[in-house]
Amino acid sequence: LANLGWSIAMLVLIFYLFALVFVQLSASWLASEVIDDADTGRLEALRQRLEPFASVQNAMLTLYMSCTGGDDWKNFYESISQVGWICSTLLIFFVAFMQIAVLNILTGIFVEQAMKLAPPDRDRMALEYTKAEIEMAEELRRMCYEMDVNGDGTIRKDELDEYIEEGKLKAFLMTLGLNLKHADNFWSIIDRHHDDSIDTETFVNECMKLKGAATNFDLAYLITQLGSLERKQQQLHTEVMVGLQMISKNGTLPNNTPSGLDSPRYMSWSAQKRQCVSCF
Repeated sequence: LANLGWSIAMLVLIFYLFALVFVQLSASWLASEVIDDADTGRLEALRQRLEPFASVQNAMLTLYMSCTGGDDWKNFYESISQVGWICSTLLIFFVAFMQIAVLNILTGIFVEQAMKLAPPDRDRMALEYTKAEIEMAEELRRMCYEMDVNGDGTIRKDELDEYIEEGKLKAFLMTLGLNLKHADNFWSIIDRHHDDSIDTETFVNECMKLKGAATNFDLAYLITQLGSLERKQQQLHTEVMVGLQMISKNGTLPNNTPSGLDSPRYMSWSAQKRQCVSCF
């Protein structure tokens, strides 16, 4: 409603200013005709032809009809053209200004507001998001092909460092929300197997996973994994303490007690911890 009110006020102001100019020019021209020509019949005919611009109210209504289809502006042009070329040119400018500029701008404002109030099309949003993801992955894959100098389908750390120095990859990853201040840290994150090379598809997938900020799902998954590690650590601690108590009493562990440092639980705990940390 606020936009509608301001739009109407602006239109009224524009109509008033132009109407004031037309009325003033028409009145001045009629006054000069009275001095130059004493024929009252001709003067009355001129007044009738200029009736649409006889007053400010009439002129505002005339201008409103000329730009909204209430009447053809050609008829008003024929009436005002006898006043002089200034009035005829001003009327043409007014019609063009209203049709091309003002009305289109107001229409755009109301359409934009309607689009904001309209419910989002989830299917369209999902399609656009998927399309953007595919385009980013393709662009990143193309850069990987440029980095792969020897063409073996893998990227080595020295190839990555050389390509980062050129600035292309760094600038593109910044659009994904990845600021490569330390290339070594970035490589240690994506090279999870620590074999100093990574295939192209894995590199693309790891970069796509790292883009953007952490979501609530990422934080919830991290909390769940940390809770699981804490429970396993407490369980391992309990088993070790029980084993130590048995050693202190009996001098050795029973054969069927899976406790202590040789326990399968302990042997797998470190690997599970590394796996959890590598997820992020």
